[in-house]
Amino acid sequence: SPPLHSPETARQVAEARAALEASMTNIGNQHFSALQSRAQNLHANTAQLDKQQKDVIKATEGLKKETEKLRKWADEGQRMVKELGNVQNWAEMLERDFLVLSETIRLANGEGSHSGSGRGSDSEWETDESELGDEGV
Repeated sequence: SPPLHSPETARQVAEARAALEASMTNIGNQHFSALQSRAQNLHANTAQLDKQQKDVIKATEGLKKETEKLRKWADEGQRMVKELGNVQNWAEMLERDFLVLSETIRLANGEGSHSGSGRGSDSEWETDESELGDEGV
C-alpha cells in the first residue's frame, strides 16, 4: 500500500490546493470581467451599427430620389440639345432652299450666271416685289 502522508505534508498539500484554486478563480474572474466588458461593448456597438445601417439606408433612398431627379433633368437637357440640333439643321436646310430659290429667281429674271451682280444688293435674299409679279412677297 502507498505510504501515507504525514499530517504536515497533508496540510501543505491542502494549502497548495487552496492557493491553486484561489489563483484559478482569480484568473477566471479577471477573464470573465474582461469578457463581460467586451460583450457589453459588442452589444453597444451592435446598437450603434444598427442605427448607422438605418441612416445609410435612409441616405441611400435620398440619393436614389436625387439620382432620379438628375436623370430626368439630364434626359430633358439631352432632348433639348437634340431639338436644338434639329432646329439648326432645319434652319440650314431653309437657308439652302432660299439660296436656290433666290438663284432661280435671278436666273428667271435674266440677270446672268454670276451671283450678286446687277442690282448692287448687299443680300442675296433681297428681291424686288416687281420681279415677283402680282403674287407679292
